[in-house]
Amino acid sequence: MHNELFTVYVTYQETENSHFDRDYYTTTHVPLVIHTWQPYGLIHAAAFYPKKNTSGTIVICECVFKNKEAFEKAFAAPETDIVMNDVKQFTNLTPRRLFIHA
Repeated sequence: MHNELFTVYVTYQETENSHFDRDYYTTTHVPLVIHTWQPYGLIHAAAFYPKKNTSGTIVICECVFKNKEAFEKAFAAPETDIVMNDVKQFTNLTPRRLFIHA
């Protein structure tokens, strides 16, 4: 379906030698994501910080697109390189992605 919302959850899992700059992520990276992908159909993006627990999840970022095609256009856009290259500014971890059709 072309009209179904498409949600991407991006998570970062803590490891023994990991670092994660929560302030940078919240004040710089997430706004960059919104600015970059909104023209392609990003409806909403927000970061959530779970309480410290045994799962090791540092942050969950929810990105909601108007549909799967909007997500594909956003990730294929040349500006997406800026978003991806910004990751090293706040962490040494590799993001994990989970895709949900709503």
